[in-house]
Amino acid sequence: MKNVAKEVVLKVISRGFGPGMKGAAISGWEASLSLDRRDFDITADQGMIGNNVDVLIEIEADMRAPAPASP
Repeated sequence: MKNVAKEVVLKVISRGFGPGMKGAAISGWEASLSLDRRDFDITADQGMIGNNVDVLIEIEADMRAPAPASP
């Protein structure tokens, strides 16, 4: 964010496995973290808005094996 790169730790939860559309196997995942915007040099509007930003990522993944790499 705003030209600042930092490593973050995601809390990942499996939401399950099962058939998706047309019976394809899928898996569901959720990842979350909380950031302090000041850690990324975002300091505008101090006192007007909060500094903590909650991030939630929801993923539905196809469980098919990847295609072999081309030579």
